[in-house]
Amino acid sequence: MGRIHLDLREIHSIGKRTREWIVGPMQCRALERHDIALAGISEAAKDFCFVRHCPEMRQVLVSLEGAGRVWTADGWKECLPGKAYITSAGRPHAYRSEGRWKVCWVIQPGAGTSDRHNPLLLDVDPRPLVAVLEGLKLEMSSRREPEALRHWVELLQGYTLRVGRHGSPSLLWPLWEEVRSRVGEPWTLTMLARRAGLEPEQLRRICHRETGRSPMRQVTMLRMQEAVSLLGSGFTVEAAAHAVGYENGFAFSTAFRRVMGIPPSEAAARVRR
Repeated sequence: MGRIHLDLREIHSIGKRTREWIVGPMQCRALERHDIALAGISEAAKDFCFVRHCPEMRQVLVSLEGAGRVWTADGWKECLPGKAYITSAGRPHAYRSEGRWKVCWVIQPGAGTSDRHNPLLLDVDPRPLVAVLEGLKLEMSSRREPEALRHWVELLQGYTLRVGRHGSPSLLWPLWEEVRSRVGEPWTLTMLARRAGLEPEQLRRICHRETGRSPMRQVTMLRMQEAVSLLGSGFTVEAAAHAVGYENGFAFSTAFRRVMGIPPSEAAARVRR
């Protein structure tokens, strides 16, 4: 793509009428442990504009309401609800509001990453990412329990990776995408290894290296990520339990509380507020 046209100087303009909620490692230590520099939700006004010629960070920006415009290799493109703008370190990018534009976004350090690409504009389901950010926002403004914050940030990292992944070096990414699409199935270690084309012990080693969890714990995390999305969209606890592979609400609630640190009913209430 080369550099952005010289008429576009480096710009970092939030705008006087833009309203934002932003969280960083200073407010939430768990973000630093999960390689997140900043995250937030912006209700942007017309003078909201960012132009970065050689950024030292990578970003996932998801459009929720209104419209903006983003710079790609093919020039300026409209960014409507349901679109994600994915940028990397070392490559120029730019975005601006076209009036009122609500977006959620996550910024991660770019140092040391070899995954450099021109900005991408992709179709996404914005609901899971914004639901997790709203949950994190609520926890930050209320109890601020470290265990709950850790689980919200783990979800945030997972959904950011889901939105921003392209050409991933992860050996297991195709496997986890398959699990996400069939999260209600009774996955076992043997089934996972077979789908990945690996021996179970190989799968364990690679999974722990890439996620810090065992394969079955990773499946549980994916189930809980999906459950948060379902609960936030109006599913009952019992319905969400069956949808993500649990035979009854009690077993699901026990597992959810163990992984997320709060009961599913409380998670649903927080996400819907």
